[in-house]
Amino acid sequence: MVEANPDDPLLVAVEGHASTTVSGEGVVLNLKTGRYSGMNDVAARIWDLLQVPVRVSDIRRQLDAEYEVSSDILEADLVDFLEALVDAELIVVCDEQPKK
Repeated sequence: MVEANPDDPLLVAVEGHASTTVSGEGVVLNLKTGRYSGMNDVAARIWDLLQVPVRVSDIRRQLDAEYEVSSDILEADLVDFLEALVDAELIVVCDEQPKK
């Protein structure tokens, strides 16, 4: 389960996927499972942010700055989408920032 509060997990896209954006919409294919996910422009933006380890709060702040939406709707939709990505095995929760 992904929660925007209180622990503010660090998330990242898994390796082993292929993705592309066409006319602002994204498609991601999980090469391990063979499942693909279509994404609207906002979801594609979230996917872009997840290409490096990022905290849920940072995603929320970025989306709040880029889109006009109430914070309650943003929070609920973001958590739902992130949970769907976890279920589709496209992102994982990191324990800590990866070492370089």
